[in-house]
Amino acid sequence: MYKRQPNTLTAAEQIISPLFYNKRISNFTNSNPIDITEPFTLSANFNDIVEITSEVDNFRYSYDFTSILIAFTTLHNLAPVDARKLDFKVMQPITVVINSYYPKLWPGAKVIFSQPAQNIANKYYELTHKVNEQKDGIYLTSTFILPKQVIKVDDYANFYQQVKDFPQHSQSLFVYKNSKQIDDDSVVIGSDITSKIKQAQNLLEKSQFSKAIIIIKEIIMAEENNAQAQYLLGLALGFTGDDIQSEQAFARAEQLGYQL
Repeated sequence: MYKRQPNTLTAAEQIISPLFYNKRISNFTNSNPIDITEPFTLSANFNDIVEITSEVDNFRYSYDFTSILIAFTTLHNLAPVDARKLDFKVMQPITVVINSYYPKLWPGAKVIFSQPAQNIANKYYELTHKVNEQKDGIYLTSTFILPKQVIKVDDYANFYQQVKDFPQHSQSLFVYKNSKQIDDDSVVIGSDITSKIKQAQNLLEKSQFSKAIIIIKEIIMAEENNAQAQYLLGLALGFTGDDIQSEQAFARAEQLGYQL
């Protein structure tokens, strides 16, 4: 839900248009975008997104909340700091609420990785997430609030950096595993960083790269400046054929002081 000009409807449709136009969305409904006295609501059900075959033993749901900035604000297109000569004004307050449901794909499926995007709270905007795990799946409510405000020129650099850093903390990831496939190498939720590093190394030695990547990314979400985790991510991605991201992870590890 949000309050904004009527043309927001067009922007909102852009978020789901690839699926909408491929007829993968059913029950696409919205309230009247002309009535600015009430929050505008948009809802849709997704269907036939993927085919789950017998070979699939785990399934991932992910979402990048950077799309909020792109669809509902102009913050993704800010002028550089050195080009800003006047105060930056947010004339229209915005509240966006996204309710997501990630159903279980198998009876008795287990959540082996649960990591909502990080909560963000600063003096300019906030993004919060509430996770509710039920028997049928995970329910996630995410709320983005951008108040009406004036950012002074001398404060614009800080504001600009906060917006620029938004994508680094905006991705959520939830992974289900078929309960019939659960084994000793499944991800251990809530274990300490050292244990997770050892578990990731063990999985790499067993050539179980996809499982290793899940754990390594969990480590990085908790400690984004963990050089060893960045190095292990580079190894795992390299073995899966993702050479570009592998090199990026290696470069990040080296920047953080890891001796390659």
